[in-house]
Parts: sequence; C-alpha cells; structure tokens
Amino acid sequence: MNYNYDSNKYNYGAEFADKMVLLNQSFDQIEKDNLDFFSTRTNPKDKNDHDRLVLHFTFVSSPQLGHTFGFREDSDLPNEIREQCISALHVHFPC
Repeated sequence: MNYNYDSNKYNYGAEFADKMVLLNQSFDQIEKDNLDFFSTRTNPKDKNDHDRLVLHFTFVSSPQLGHTFGFREDSDLPNEIREQCISALHVHFPC
C-alpha cells in the first residue's frame, strides 16, 4: 500500500505516523494472506495487475478528527476479509 510516512510525521507526529505504518503493514499482510481471492480478479485501475485490498475501502484518519473507515459500496469482499480489516484497524487504532 502506498503510504507517505514523512507527511504524516510532519503533520501529526511520529506516534501517529508509526501507527499508520503498522496499519498499512497489516493491510498488506491481509492481502497476502488472501491472495487466492485477489489474484483471480482483475484490478479495475490496472488491467495488468490483480485486484488489491486498498480498492475496497476508504480510510480517513487524523489525530484531531479521529478515524473513518468503511467499505466501498461496490466492494464484494467476503465477510472474512472484511472482519480481518476491521480487526487490524482496532489493533492499531482502538475505539
């Protein structure tokens, strides 16, 4: 997943930026663990690539405003993968 550590560190501090690194690593691992699902599907943004987890959700986060996570309306992720994403989010950004 593409992530800009320096930008978050500058804007929100190192602690927040570090949490975002860990969350992105978790999302990358979820995609790898479910590669059998993603690899059989075409990436709608790049026909030469397989589907990617990041194409199925939106995540907006800032220390001042909190966190907003949701699955896109057109996402057809299985519930098991959705639950893995929500669990990862709660590990790194507890409610």
